[in-house]
Amino acid sequence: MEQTIFSIYKNLIKEDDYHKVVDYLGDIGELLLHSIITLKRDNKELILKPYWVEAYYRDYRHFVDVYAHDNDVLQKGDKNKPIHLYLHHRNPNCKIIGIDLAIGDDEHILLSYLLKVCVVNNNDTYLLQSDVAKQIFDFFEIDNYKDFKDKDYEINIKKDNREVYPHRYLRVLSNKAIKKDKEGLYYSAPLAIFNMTNSLFKEGLSPKTIYYRYK
Repeated sequence: MEQTIFSIYKNLIKEDDYHKVVDYLGDIGELLLHSIITLKRDNKELILKPYWVEAYYRDYRHFVDVYAHDNDVLQKGDKNKPIHLYLHHRNPNCKIIGIDLAIGDDEHILLSYLLKVCVVNNNDTYLLQSDVAKQIFDFFEIDNYKDFKDKDYEINIKKDNREVYPHRYLRVLSNKAIKKDKEGLYYSAPLAIFNMTNSLFKEGLSPKTIYYRYK
C-alpha cells in the first residue's frame, strides 16, 4: 500500500524510538519533495513545488524539538484543519520570514515543515523561504503580517513525478546545545530534506547552521 503523509503521521505520533521518529520525519519530507502543493483562497490558486523542507516536531511524550515554536498554537495540530499554513516570525522588523506546512489533527503535537526552497507557479526559479513567503503575500494581496490568516487556505497536495534527489540532514544551530547519542546522531535537531544539485542551496545555508548527513 502506498504511504501517504497521514499514514506516516499516524505511525510517527505513536513512536517513541528516536531513530524511527527521525526516519518518519524524513519519509514525510521526501513525500513533500515529490509533491505539488496548491493553495486556494478567494478563487485564486497558487502552486508550490518544494525542493527543500525542514521538519519541526514536538511530541511532549516522546520527542522534544528545541527549535519548534513551543508557544505558538498555530504550529500545532488541528482536527478541523489537519493541513494548514503557519507563518514564522510575525515581527514586521524581521528580515527572514518563512511559511510552514503544519500537519496533524492532534492539538498536543506539533509537526510542521518549513518551505525552505520552492518553485512558485511553475516559473522555474528557485526561491528561498523569505521570497516564497513574499510570493504568497503578493499573490493573495496580503499587505502585512497581521492580515495573514494561517487557516484561511484550502490546501491540496498531489504527487508529482519531477526529478529530485533527496538528502537527509540533521540541522543544528551552533549556538544551541547539542546532544549526541552513542552512534553520533543528534537529538532535538530538525531534519532537513533537500536536493543538493542546485547552487541556490548553498545560499540558503546559514553560517550559524551545521548540517550532519543522516541518510
